[in-house]
Amino acid sequence: MPLTVGSLLESSPIHPTASSIAGFAYVGTISTFVGFFAWYRGLAEAGVAKASQLQLLQPLLTIAWSVPVLGDRLDPISLFTALIVGVCVLVTQRARAASAKAATS
Repeated sequence: MPLTVGSLLESSPIHPTASSIAGFAYVGTISTFVGFFAWYRGLAEAGVAKASQLQLLQPLLTIAWSVPVLGDRLDPISLFTALIVGVCVLVTQRARAASAKAATS
């Protein structure tokens, strides 16, 4: 909060447009509140442990979609990191499934 106040005091006045207010309203309502319904439904169907592991792929999917949608450039370090994280998620999912199968046998 102090940084926001300090920034507002040092910068020029803000003049929001109708489209910026509409975007803010969308993010505040649809993305936040309506997204919760889909998220909790997914948790209920997939299970909390599995969904939390799969959520680790979200940043990687964001990077992947930023290339065709936003025209971003994918550098080798990002690609390598995405591959390593994806492999780790896959390994943990497989280990969890094997552990659950062994426990029920």
